[in-house]
Amino acid sequence: MAEGDESGAESTVDKAEKAVEEAHGAASEGRPTRKAWTRVLLVLVEILVVGVFAYLMGQVTTLTCDRVETDQVDCKIQSKWMGLVPLREQSVRSVRGAQVAEDCDEDEDGCTYRVELVASAGIVPLTSHYSSGHAAKESVAQRVNDFVRGPAASSLVVKDRSNPSMLIVVAVIVAGTLLWGLWRRHRSGAH
Repeated sequence: MAEGDESGAESTVDKAEKAVEEAHGAASEGRPTRKAWTRVLLVLVEILVVGVFAYLMGQVTTLTCDRVETDQVDCKIQSKWMGLVPLREQSVRSVRGAQVAEDCDEDEDGCTYRVELVASAGIVPLTSHYSSGHAAKESVAQRVNDFVRGPAASSLVVKDRSNPSMLIVVAVIVAGTLLWGLWRRHRSGAH
């Protein structure tokens, strides 16, 4: 980015640093600080929103199932943020199959889905959240069911790739930065 570029494409960290410097400078000079603190608040809200989206959309879930006996399958569910930071690990013994659960809300545009393991101890969801993409989830459930019913294979690994995590996170960051730039230009043109 060229120095002095007012397009609004500066990084969130740069915006936060500038906003804090402006707020501090305005306070020490005795000028009103409302505008500067409003900017700080907006930058913090942007960071919070991007952080929440990154956390939720960056989860990668891996299901690993092993045939411990001819008629017994045990599985392990591992969730990691961006495939690196462990978030959840759960062992599920005596898996009998898998199913797709549906969550429909009359006020929403449609239904969302998640894969659930059917085990001797009960139903265990593969992910904590429901999301779109019924066909992909049906495919995962079918792979688990085929593995449980077909004693030829000794293990199964399924990675949840239904989250376009990085694309969404990048889109949110870019949109936020562009909106910030537009808002900034509008505000500076109004005064």
